[in-house]
Amino acid sequence: MGVKVSYLDGPPLEYRGSIDTDVAVRIFGFNEDGTVDLQLNLSVPEAKPDDPEPSPAQIESVQRFFPHVPATISSRQAHAILCYRDYARAVADEVAPYMEFSRKGVLIQIIATLVSHDERIAKDVRSWAERRFIQHSGDPRIKTTKHFKNLASICAQVVKDIAL
Repeated sequence: MGVKVSYLDGPPLEYRGSIDTDVAVRIFGFNEDGTVDLQLNLSVPEAKPDDPEPSPAQIESVQRFFPHVPATISSRQAHAILCYRDYARAVADEVAPYMEFSRKGVLIQIIATLVSHDERIAKDVRSWAERRFIQHSGDPRIKTTKHFKNLASICAQVVKDIAL
């Protein structure tokens, strides 16, 4: 089953459901060709007035992962998105180590979007990344974070159920 992803820059005209921005992943439906239309709504922490501008490398990394994110985000916001990406990548590698690359990329985007919408998990992920940075650690020990095991279990079941 293929997946077509769009981002919350506004719902397609044919969509008649909720456009609430609290919805992380919106399923638009199944197409005749077997693909699924999804819309992802990444939640990003608020920028603070004293937040520095992101580096060009941060912007490039963020936009490679979520192309719709504007280059006007702060360094703090870019850092949060990249933390969610790294965490989601670790979860995806845990639950679907042999998944085809492009499908795993979609799974990573979905997981990162879900993480961004649960402030408890998002805060834990940002704290994990800060500790990793402060300790100059190459070993992220991500599997020991508070929510990893539960999130991995949920994602493993989803992958099994929908055979992404």
